[in-house]
Amino acid sequence: MKILIADDDPVSLHLLERSLANWNYEVVCAVDGNSAWEVMQGEDAPRLAVLDWIMPDPDGIEICRRLRQNQLTAEDYTYIIILTQKSSLTDIVAGLRAGADDYIIKPFIPQDLQVRVEAGKRIVELQQRLLDAQQALTAQISHDIPTRTWNRDTILAHIRAELNRTRRKNGSASIAVLKVENFASLCSNAGDVLAEHALCEYLQCIRNAIRSYDSIGRFTEDEFLILFPETASQNMPTIISRLQKSLEERQVLLENVAETISLSIGVVTFQGAPHIDEVISAATESLQTARQQSDTRIHFSTLQRTG
Repeated sequence: MKILIADDDPVSLHLLERSLANWNYEVVCAVDGNSAWEVMQGEDAPRLAVLDWIMPDPDGIEICRRLRQNQLTAEDYTYIIILTQKSSLTDIVAGLRAGADDYIIKPFIPQDLQVRVEAGKRIVELQQRLLDAQQALTAQISHDIPTRTWNRDTILAHIRAELNRTRRKNGSASIAVLKVENFASLCSNAGDVLAEHALCEYLQCIRNAIRSYDSIGRFTEDEFLILFPETASQNMPTIISRLQKSLEERQVLLENVAETISLSIGVVTFQGAPHIDEVISAATESLQTARQQSDTRIHFSTLQRTG
């Protein structure tokens, strides 16, 4: 684990660096408050820090205050140990209130330093495991796990947010409904697991073809919604054509199944203040029209509401 040590006393700094390196820490050294602050503001900043209280501006306590003011999320948290010659209870309380997690009184005993740093390391690692578990849980709640897309509730939430934006700015956006026409056949011939795997690869091609701020989510078992923010109706044929080209270049073949994924696409561009039910209904109607076409199986429509 990486750890920052900041001390303007070269003897103390050398002892800290040697001790921590012997305990297999990756040590980053700073000789004053400014250089310590720069390290802690950089990318991949250490999650552990040992800061001398008394050193050129800013001192260790001021760095604690700044960090606690700037660290808005748990991912940003740095465990701080203050190194100080101040041993009164009043000073110790002041240091902890400034945001320090622990303190060591100079001159320090290496064993004392080791156990306190190890305690900080355990807390940082536990915090990271909790964050990882939280992120995994959030992904499960918001995603359709087999296809790695947003689930129904999440994609509809994205659409509601975009409807609010278009209402405020009198803008426009578009939704495409993609129906996998042969999904039941694929599941029957290849099995549910292989069919979902192929569909996942297919959807990855779609994600690669659309913009980073477009959203795709599973609407039903064989239907997916794609939200295209800030798009006009005249833009959509080009966008869908680009998407189709990407899919044609990356047809997903299933083992022992002479069948590829077949799509119908209905598109609606909305403007003004329609309700989400109106938008979804219009997109579904566009899809039904597309399914009746024997050649492209794509249909474009518009929806405009005022108020």
